[in-house]
Amino acid sequence: MKIKTAIAVFLFTIFPTGGSASEKSPLPTATPEQARLIDAIVQVESQGRADAIGDDGKAVGILQIHTVLVDDVNRILGKAEYSYKDRLDKTKSYQMFIIYTNHYTPSWDPEKVSRRWVSGPKGDLKKCSIPYWNKVQKLLKRKQS
Repeated sequence: MKIKTAIAVFLFTIFPTGGSASEKSPLPTATPEQARLIDAIVQVESQGRADAIGDDGKAVGILQIHTVLVDDVNRILGKAEYSYKDRLDKTKSYQMFIIYTNHYTPSWDPEKVSRRWVSGPKGDLKKCSIPYWNKVQKLLKRKQS
């Protein structure tokens, strides 16, 4: 029970409840349900390791972010808010994930979010993203029990 409490405190520290980024709040936030989904994706991507490097050095950090995603998030924001080195920062990685997801999947449908994270904005239409979704879904079901 202590581990679950520690995880909840961590998630609420990084993801204060409240929804999406707005003009009033410069930092994007996630609801507890969204935080659970992000946590499952983190486990699939890096097992929670902020120093993880994959895809022949192209994917970096806790969420295995590519440079093209950093560029896309900065385009969405209309300014160069994030740098490539920010991929190694847990908090900034989570922020980029939320910005990307709010833009491409505002419904936060778990399957679409997962499949678009691994395969791009139209990833939910690609068969190759199904095994990834299966991994995320398995973790989400395990966390419910």
